[in-house]
Amino acid sequence: MQNEQALPPVATLDAESRAVFLNRVYVHLFGAVLGFTLIEVLFFKSGLALPVARAMMGTSWLLVLGGFMIVGWIATHVAHRTTSLPAQYAALSAYVLAEAVIFLPMLVVAQIATRGRRPAPPAWSTCG
Repeated sequence: MQNEQALPPVATLDAESRAVFLNRVYVHLFGAVLGFTLIEVLFFKSGLALPVARAMMGTSWLLVLGGFMIVGWIATHVAHRTTSLPAQYAALSAYVLAEAVIFLPMLVVAQIATRGRRPAPPAWSTCG
């Protein structure tokens, strides 16, 4: 709790400091989205996506969502409480991995439903 009180809120800083903060936030967000995408690609390319999705769909979703909530709580707790940068990145990585795993069943169902075909182009792309 002490490290939270030591830093002033970003809203009270000058414009340049806020811009640096926002830049760092979006760089981390980009890294997390890129990591999520790479994890999903690895699951599908390795052939693990279908077995993992089947295992998740064969169990109680209460357990799946409960596990996801616990991982999210731990990641948030570590990110807010620790001053160790590696621990914060480890927590972010664990959360991204949990997100990738929980998205697997939906992506597998979408792949099966489309049978690998490309989806139709969006309506706005056909407007001239």
